[in-house]
Amino acid sequence: LLNKELVCINSPLKIEDDFCGQDFNQPLGGTRPVEGVPLFQDKTDRMTAVATYNYNEHTVVFIGTKAGYLKKVRVDAVPRPSHNAMLYEVVAAMEGSPIL
Repeated sequence: LLNKELVCINSPLKIEDDFCGQDFNQPLGGTRPVEGVPLFQDKTDRMTAVATYNYNEHTVVFIGTKAGYLKKVRVDAVPRPSHNAMLYEVVAAMEGSPIL
């Protein structure tokens, strides 16, 4: 839930009052980290936003970067989880400004 009316909750991380209730960077709660196998890694530019869209049998991931680029990654269920993501386009959306 993303709700501007939410108050801060107990967390192992220090979260200030100006952080809570915002519609971005909302704490998800819980004390266990999310674990999994990375599908796509890019060490050239920091990811600042991620959105997904399902189309036919594919999932497309739109990744905003700190440098203002939009990266498009296609994710398929086969062959193996470690080889099923493919970067297919990079668009200069807001060069020099992070995409949030």
